[in-house]
Amino acid sequence: MAAGDLVGWLRRRFSEDGFTVARPKSAVDLAEVSEALVVAATIAGTLPARADDVMLAAEGAAVAMAQPRSRGRRILRVLDQLGWLTAVGSELGPVHDVVIDYLLTEVLATDLQNESVTNGYVVLDGGLNRPRALGRLASNLGRIVSDLHLRNDSIGEDLGAYCRNWFDQKLDEVQASLLACTDPDEASYALGSLLNGPPWLSGVLTHWPTVVQPWLEENRSSVDARHLLYVGLRNVPEGHSNPLPSVALAWLDHHGERRDASFVLGPLLGRDDLAEPKRVETAALAWLEHHSELPNAQFVLGPLLGRDDLAEPKRVETAALAWLEHHSELPDAQFVLGPLLGRDDLAESKRVETAALAWLEHHGELPDASFVLRPLLGRDDLAEPKRVETAALAWLEHHGERLDAQFVLRPLLGRDDLAEPKRVESAALAWLEHHGERPEAASFVLRPLLGRDDLAEPKRVETAALAWLEHHGERLDAQFVLGPLLGRDDLAEPKRVETAALAWLEHHGELPDAQFVLGPLLGRDDLAEPKRVETAALAWLEHHSATDAEAASFVLGPLLGRDDLAEPKRVETAALAWLERHSATDAEAASFVLRHLLGRDDLAEPKRVETAALAWLEHHSERPDASFVLGPLLGRDDLAEPKRVETAALAWLEHHSATDAEAASFVFVIFWAVTTWPNRSVSRLPRSRGWEATARPTPKHPPPPSSSFGP
Repeated sequence: MAAGDLVGWLRRRFSEDGFTVARPKSAVDLAEVSEALVVAATIAGTLPARADDVMLAAEGAAVAMAQPRSRGRRILRVLDQLGWLTAVGSELGPVHDVVIDYLLTEVLATDLQNESVTNGYVVLDGGLNRPRALGRLASNLGRIVSDLHLRNDSIGEDLGAYCRNWFDQKLDEVQASLLACTDPDEASYALGSLLNGPPWLSGVLTHWPTVVQPWLEENRSSVDARHLLYVGLRNVPEGHSNPLPSVALAWLDHHGERRDASFVLGPLLGRDDLAEPKRVETAALAWLEHHSELPNAQFVLGPLLGRDDLAEPKRVETAALAWLEHHSELPDAQFVLGPLLGRDDLAESKRVETAALAWLEHHGELPDASFVLRPLLGRDDLAEPKRVETAALAWLEHHGERLDAQFVLRPLLGRDDLAEPKRVESAALAWLEHHGERPEAASFVLRPLLGRDDLAEPKRVETAALAWLEHHGERLDAQFVLGPLLGRDDLAEPKRVETAALAWLEHHGELPDAQFVLGPLLGRDDLAEPKRVETAALAWLEHHSATDAEAASFVLGPLLGRDDLAEPKRVETAALAWLERHSATDAEAASFVLRHLLGRDDLAEPKRVETAALAWLEHHSERPDASFVLGPLLGRDDLAEPKRVETAALAWLEHHSATDAEAASFVFVIFWAVTTWPNRSVSRLPRSRGWEATARPTPKHPPPPSSSFGP
């Protein structure tokens, strides 16, 4: 039965027995709710509950509606007789939650329509009889509001505000009810229900000193504070000024060895705002010493393994492996294996890998196996990469068309040790056929796929990337497709790719991240519109050359390397300005700019360039990558200070001829070719180093840093 049909059916059934809402007869009239419906909604709000508590709520609602208490008892009896209630021992409950939802929504929604609080506040006041009733009411209304939000029903916001307004007005009664309660467990349950999310959480946080703090001060060491801590630690936003983490630590000092302390440890370990993470870790390890073999220890191990500030990662790893020895075949072992595999400080990575593979043998075809495969595939220390790849491909055969297969495909495509790259490529292309137009396809599948140099069907991959760009080419994260796509040397349609890149630059060309598109675009030798690309690069450098040295070097390098510049003087000027600002502080980036600048044969100010290179060499002549500056510097025929260049080259060769034969060969060959220099210089070179016959190195520029906009 559809939701609308069910509501209509419930409305007809309840109306037959007097639980009605009389719709307004005209625009100026108000809807009228029968007192029977108000009492019924009050009863529903407290369910499930002990029969005497439900009776108390029914009687209170009847009195509030100017009816005798007996009227409340009668309505309760009628609801029971009509089959809307069920009884288990001394406790009453609804036949189904939809009954609670219908009754509460009918009354509160009518108040919203009437711009009134007359009837709804009677219903909500039923939660003031005792904390247990308040907890039930908070949970029931929280469920209703959440469901309305999921359905994008605008009434959800209004209903949430209605409940918060009631809460604001009833603070004193709520506080009195909590403090008067002689059962800490009941009060803890009520507070936990209020902290469990909308619509109550924001109000509780606002009035924390009035509602929560007094109770905590009296009960912080009580074992029954467990429920409040469990819910609060999970839901109170990080950064909010609240004492829950410190209260939880104090609670653990008293009860940390109890089995159910896991309900406090788990959410406490999951917080990133801990003032004393070492104490929490110690408490968790102490608990594990007593309970590490319990299946439920996963709820402590999982978040503990997920922390990046562990003081004793080896002990935590040992505890996890001990747990896995007993429970590695359980499906839920994924919640320990996943974060364990995600750690980069494992002492026994082979054992962890073996445990993961054993788990995959039992559960590798389950959809949730992706939570183990993903971090396993992301490891660079696999002892059996082939088995891991096989497990991933087997999973993809069953689930390769699922949207979340992207989380397996991405790390799989990122591996450089694939035994069956063609099968992996085929799986990625199959996924793209189903999901290739989705925005997330860019960073999770297309990006690593385009980065592979062993594609069997590069044209299909290019086509998939271009199809994605047709839909999302103006998005900021299109950079993650454009970058690796532009970096390929096997494009079938380079003009279309260039056009897509230029279109993207029109929207985002001034952003820092444009470097990831400009760099590979400038590196292409088949540009149809090199002038537009050059203009875009110069415009970007005007904004970022002074403030982001490394990023600007990634644009300047390939720009200087082009032989079709329309404005070489502007480019040279930009490079010299960059060197004046950053050469002393970023040696590696400066060497990258200098090597390209020195290689140009159209310099307008060769003396300034030579001076910049010599200044860099004075500070960095012993660096291995100084060879990439010395080589093109030695090759110039317009040196103003050849003697200084010669001295720098000899000094470098004395340090590196034995340790970097390939680079030394490059410098030596250039040096030898400069015949205008006396042979006595050559006689100073080290002999018998084995580097004279080696080839010139291929300078490798480090890749750009990962962007903050994508993985």
